[in-house]
This record gives sequence, C-alpha cells and structure tokens, in this order.
Amino acid sequence: MKHVPRKRFGQHFLTDPAVIDAIVRAIDPRPGQAVVEIGPGLAALT
Repeated sequence: MKHVPRKRFGQHFLTDPAVIDAIVRAIDPRPGQAVVEIGPGLAALT
C-alpha cells in the first residue's frame, strides 16, 4: 500500500531504514517495556 503525502496537510514520512534504526537505538527499548507512538498512520514510524 503506497501513501502519497499531501503538502497541504503537512505530511512527512520517515522511510530511511538507517534513520529509523538510529532512533530505535537511541530509545534503547528493553524487553517487556511498553513503547507507544502517537499517530503512526499506516503503522510506520513517523
């Protein structure tokens, strides 16, 4: 499923796997720890 961002809605999507990995490493989630992202859209990290 491809979603096209709309400038008028100010939509921006993070799709670079290296950047996503860096964010997850910075958060450093632990096993069993709950992590919630508000408004992920199509289940993607935003």
